[in-house]
Amino acid sequence: MQLSDAARDAIMRRVANGDFPTADAAVDEAIRLLEAQHEDYVRYLQEAIAEGDADIEAGRVVEATPEFYESIKARVKQRIETRLADAAR
Repeated sequence: MQLSDAARDAIMRRVANGDFPTADAAVDEAIRLLEAQHEDYVRYLQEAIAEGDADIEAGRVVEATPEFYESIKARVKQRIETRLADAAR
């Protein structure tokens, strides 16, 4: 396996700082975190699917019309504009 210069530098910097005893330990921890993140994401998706299935079964649905999608786009645009305005303050 080959690492990019940036990845190798980051690992060596963490070892030099004393965060890890060896480069192998740093890579092992990175892999552990990556696996945990993936597991969390899969669990989130499974929960979201179960919630959606429950909503469908309970009749909590809306028709996906062009107007529906336009209303979502308008709300997202408004949120983005609000956050940008807040960040500029």
